Amino acid sequence: PGTSEGTRTGRPLAGVEVRLDGQGVLWVKHPAQASGYANLPEHTREQFRDGWFCSGDVFVLDADGFFVHQGRCDELVKIAGQWVQPGELEAAAALEPAVVEAACVLVPDADGLDRLALFVTARGDAAEALRAAAQACELRLPRHKRPKWVRAVAELPRTATGKVQRYKLREILERELARKD
Repeated sequence: PGTSEGTRTGRPLAGVEVRLDGQGVLWVKHPAQASGYANLPEHTREQFRDGWFCSGDVFVLDADGFFVHQGRCDELVKIAGQWVQPGELEAAAALEPAVVEAACVLVPDADGLDRLALFVTARGDAAEALRAAAQACELRLPRHKRPKWVRAVAELPRTATGKVQRYKLREILERELARKD
């Protein structure tokens, strides 16, 4: 309840207990919550423990005590032996005024290793958006979380329900890389 701004999700409602585990995954406990999934005992064991429900969402707490959504735990990817949340790259790029929105995908490089690719849509000049996104990642992220490729697209491909079709972005870069071989 109350105020929430930008990527802040807010604070828990009265009576709702929340905690973040070591990976930042949000666990929720409330007297009126479900105790499991109907006819799905394995899912119930995975997500319901000792009265707590695992949301699968990764959060950080900001300095004001607001929860800031970072993505889903099943979206974590391993790059050079380090865990990366693609949403971190997207958030870093989206802070730039020249960038409208960003989406990060994994694309194999020439050696067959998965690398990060960041796609941005521009507010105005595409070259400026590319420069700003690359610089934002350089300044805000450790080396293993920086994209190998940054590309501008007119718009991010989406499903009918508005979800970004990441596989289509991956295909764009794979076609480009195949032409260079």
